[in-house]
Amino acid sequence: MTGNNGSFSTLTGSIATQNGVSLYTLPTVAVSTLAGGGVSGTIGGLNNANGTNALFSFPWGVVLDSSSNLYVADSSNNTIRMITPQGNVTTFASGFNSPCGIALDSSNNIYVADSSNHKIRMISPLGNVTTLAGGGLSGSLSGSLNGNGTNALFSNPRGVAVDSLYNVYVADTGNYNIRKITPGGAVSTLAGAGFVGNTNGKGTNAEFRSPSGVAVDSLYNVYVTDIENNNIRKITAEADVTTFTSVSGGPLGITVDSINNIYVSAAETIRKITPGGAVTILAGGGNSGITRGFSNGNGTNALFSYPRGIVVDSFSNIYVGDSSNNQIRKITQNIFIPTYDNSLLLYGNIGINCNAPQYTLDVNGSMNVSSLTVANITGNVRVSTITGNNGLLTSLTASTIRVSGDISTESFNTLWAVSSLAGGGASGSSTGTNDGIGTNALFNNPIGVAIDSLYNMYLADTNNKIRKITPQGVVTTLAGGGSAGDQGGSADGNGTNALFSLPEGVAVDSSNNVYVADTANCRIRKITPGGVVTTFAGSSQGSDDGNNGTSAKFNFPGGLTIDSRNNIYVADTNSHTIRIIYAGGAVSTLAGGGGSGNANGNGTNAKFDTPRGIAADSRGNVYVADSGGVGHKIRIIYPGGAVSTLAGSTPGFANGNGTNARFDNPRGVAVDSNGNVYVADNSNRRIRIIYPGGAVSTLVGDGTPALLNGNGTNARFQSLKGIALDPTNNLYVSQDISISKITQGIFKYNYIAGSLEGISFYTGLQNTVLTTSNLSMKIISASNPDTLKVFGGINATQAIVQNSDRRIKANIETIHGALDKISSLTGVYYNRIDGLDFSSLHMGLIAQDVEQVLPEVVMTDSSEENKKSIAYGNIVAVLIEGIKELTGRVETLESQVVSLQSMLYEFNIILKTPPSP
Repeated sequence: MTGNNGSFSTLTGSIATQNGVSLYTLPTVAVSTLAGGGVSGTIGGLNNANGTNALFSFPWGVVLDSSSNLYVADSSNNTIRMITPQGNVTTFASGFNSPCGIALDSSNNIYVADSSNHKIRMISPLGNVTTLAGGGLSGSLSGSLNGNGTNALFSNPRGVAVDSLYNVYVADTGNYNIRKITPGGAVSTLAGAGFVGNTNGKGTNAEFRSPSGVAVDSLYNVYVTDIENNNIRKITAEADVTTFTSVSGGPLGITVDSINNIYVSAAETIRKITPGGAVTILAGGGNSGITRGFSNGNGTNALFSYPRGIVVDSFSNIYVGDSSNNQIRKITQNIFIPTYDNSLLLYGNIGINCNAPQYTLDVNGSMNVSSLTVANITGNVRVSTITGNNGLLTSLTASTIRVSGDISTESFNTLWAVSSLAGGGASGSSTGTNDGIGTNALFNNPIGVAIDSLYNMYLADTNNKIRKITPQGVVTTLAGGGSAGDQGGSADGNGTNALFSLPEGVAVDSSNNVYVADTANCRIRKITPGGVVTTFAGSSQGSDDGNNGTSAKFNFPGGLTIDSRNNIYVADTNSHTIRIIYAGGAVSTLAGGGGSGNANGNGTNAKFDTPRGIAADSRGNVYVADSGGVGHKIRIIYPGGAVSTLAGSTPGFANGNGTNARFDNPRGVAVDSNGNVYVADNSNRRIRIIYPGGAVSTLVGDGTPALLNGNGTNARFQSLKGIALDPTNNLYVSQDISISKITQGIFKYNYIAGSLEGISFYTGLQNTVLTTSNLSMKIISASNPDTLKVFGGINATQAIVQNSDRRIKANIETIHGALDKISSLTGVYYNRIDGLDFSSLHMGLIAQDVEQVLPEVVMTDSSEENKKSIAYGNIVAVLIEGIKELTGRVETLESQVVSLQSMLYEFNIILKTPPSP
């Protein structure tokens, strides 16, 4: 086992054996000190160092981010501390007054119950601290008042939690109730009457005695530790309050894991509560069950002193703020439970040495399982496991095991591939206004790119019109251009009767209405699916907000994006601000103002320099390509309005982490569902990617100014303006004269005698492979010439199968988003061709089958082993020869018919002739 990495390698020897299966395990529960305590083990203070050399003072809340950094509300030091996975302790943020509870959202924003300041604070991933709600005019006023943001009042809030929709829940201890803060900052009372009691009921009819900890599960149920009532209360999404279970000794901290087990700190112990309400003591309490002190050890042999905050990671490791011991403790759970013959129930990571070829080993894993190693497999072993929070792998056949005599495969690898989608004409370098198919169409400096739910693409073409490209590559003019085809102006109307002036930004809402940043007209226009153009917002040049669209003013607006609630965000380029147009039509300034700059801050206190590209994710974050003189950065605006720099510093080119990376005039920005941010880095002529952890790398392009399709850094761009993602995560970028498509190529998989790694894996069905992205493999052999089926997820756009075993028919089913389904492909080699409607085209006659009846039309490609395909030119020749042969046969038949007719005529004559006397 490799320490905190939570993985096993192949182990020798055994602790227990069952039916020839050697099992390896650690003690069920082990408690250790992660950080703090100093030399004596319980020293309090403030010192940044590694592990136990660091000092804390009454640490309270704890929370983990996506990179396994642990954040601690160091209450008596009035700071938030950070512990890296390597154990290094630093001060992450300061300026609090007895911070207690702490929570973290999916964007790594931290929420703090700043208890003695009577408010809820938010810390961005870069450490910027803002007040989300509470504090009143003085900034630290206590009370009980609902309202918006700092107008609301709290009284000694101790617990805080956040759900997947960015709603924040607060245990408002001094007010004896539970408060809710929406992503917009509105504070309301979720439950609690505001006075002491223990009555269950609906919302404010319920009573609490001393609510302290709060947690929320995946179903939006809120759990509260009600200390003096000695129980855990449950609040449903409908605000129904019940007593979930009793916990003696006064429960304090609370957390919920990914499968809705609850963990509680109470009376010097750490307890686990199943979804059914069963309570067990995992650790602490000593022999008496209530002993207070300090001792590491196994299970109840360990001792705590006033443990409070608690959090659990995806490996079922538990972290505790052990307050009076001034330490952060770690509880490790590494167990498996043999359940019945040849079956293991995993509750932690495991290594197995299997010497039982006659058996089938079933391994059923929980969400806490992150790695599974099986070695020395000599028979057919079926393994099923679930890999933590990274995804659900069910019924795996041969995941990390070797299976003899089943399927052997080899790997291929292809990078992100750049191809031409439309524009450029026959020469590849022409500009103009012509509609057409694919590269026959002409553009003139298209900028904004957006894609609707039907995979139609919309372009803001600066030849004063809005273009549309269908999934089949047909380019038409949706609106604008007038009678001249590129006429500029400002006029509402239908289709080409409407006029635009140098439009740059474009976005599509959930009803497929298209919105246009009509840049030189300083307006936002709307185009209905029927092509009717109206002015949605803006009247003239300026930066005024307004209660309705046309009363507002914009200053050469650039990029547009729309969130899931149909709010429109505008990169108002020349006013150096980010504006928001609410679904009701009101316009306000979200961030920036007072001229250009690069200052981070909250709302209008922040500054931008010539923002152009803009994108919004599902979590409410807004990303901005800040392209101007002091910009050259990618900025992020969090749901509370705080602005920080996600990546970039001074103009130039450099990959790296966060502000260590450099961009040069970034123009377009897009974000996928996993939080990856894609940047059209214009002057660097590269597409860059910013991963959720902040690391920046180059996706495609080498910086050389040219138009060249290719893979990865072999591709080249002349310029880069807009960028967009379709639902299957293909990228589309606009250049001076054309639109390029960037397809996520085939990932590298290692298929060696049934060993699968990466994100493609066997299912439990025989000879079946499931892939969540593109797949490439070569079938070498199979003990059973069965059917190989490949099922693709929404990200799969390509499947290549090379068949060396002619007994196998390879049926590939690849789902390409919502666009089409490629089914029943039988064959030797297949590569998806964009633009073909495979839902109506049945590719039953592929080379392997055709070869059996028409070997003349099947050719073997000598450049690639076992690649066979149909020579369509040969088909024509074969058909011609066939027609000639058929014609000859018809002529022969006709001659035979004539002879038969002559014979019948002669026979009739014989019949009519009377016999001789």
